[in-house]
Amino acid sequence: MANRENLESASENWDRSDIEVGMGECCEGRGDRLIKTGGLGPCIGVAIYDPFEKKGYIAHTMGAESATIANLSAKLAVKIKNAAKLKVWISGGEISDEDEYYPNFREDVVSLITELGVRSDNIEIKWINIHGQWGNLTLNCGTGEGKIEIDSMRDDDAYDY
Repeated sequence: MANRENLESASENWDRSDIEVGMGECCEGRGDRLIKTGGLGPCIGVAIYDPFEKKGYIAHTMGAESATIANLSAKLAVKIKNAAKLKVWISGGEISDEDEYYPNFREDVVSLITELGVRSDNIEIKWINIHGQWGNLTLNCGTGEGKIEIDSMRDDDAYDY
């Protein structure tokens, strides 16, 4: 299996199934492939579509840190021909009482994306504001269509602590 951090070769080594991006990972896809990540509560996910290269990228942070998205942004900064045309979807980022140590987490992630040169009208954001909800991102690398879905935890999804 390809190393998901290696964006140069990841899309070449995957079979034709959907790509599931896990916590702390980033991945590239192309063709008719779907890239997905989910369970975005405090974590933030970013999906980026490059219409010139017809490639998609998804990064999924680990909690209130932006290193995974910073890593993706740095790699894309040298690869993107026209960042103003990129399409971006962002979700997650629940700020709870426990996350007070990093109150600017959401703003930091948006800054990383806008520093690439992405136009604000090409960015769709749905933050998670309620504990018990999570965001899911799906990006179709063939069509450039992205989708953010917000799910709520059902009683049977609850964890026993």
